[in-house]
Order: sequence, then C-alpha cells, then structure tokens
Amino acid sequence: MTADAKDYKLLTSAEKRMYDLVLAQLIANDSIQTNQLMDRINSYVTSPIVNACLSRQSSEESTHSYSYSVMAEDIAMDTDRIYN
Repeated sequence: MTADAKDYKLLTSAEKRMYDLVLAQLIANDSIQTNQLMDRINSYVTSPIVNACLSRQSSEESTHSYSYSVMAEDIAMDTDRIYN
C-alpha cells in the first residue's frame, strides 16, 4: 500500500475524486450486504448448511469493508469525503 499512497499523490484532482468515490461505494456496498445477509435473508432460511454459507459470506463482506476502510485511511487524503 506504500506504493499506492505514493501513486495517489500523482493523480489529478478528478482522478482522486473518482478513486475516492469508488472506494466509498465499495465500502457502502459491502456494509449493506453484511447487514442484509444476516438480518434480512438468513432469518428466513431453515437449512443449517445455507445458514452457514450466508454467515460465512457475511463475514467475508465485513472483511472486504474493513479492507477498503484501511485503504481509505492509508491512501486517500480526505477520508471525510469517503465516509460521508
């Protein structure tokens, strides 16, 4: 990520804005998927195997969201714009 942080500084302002917007969208999507899988879908599933699969998928979506948050903190300059 050190190279990514250096490369980010070389982007034009429009490219930085697009990078930040994509990162924000990825964080939001994975956060929504995490909650929807467990709170909305999994409660209707009666198969223990499918419950386990949905639980694992939810965990992976949470990990993705966290990974994108680390990228936002370590690479981007305006994290408020990303999170808001």
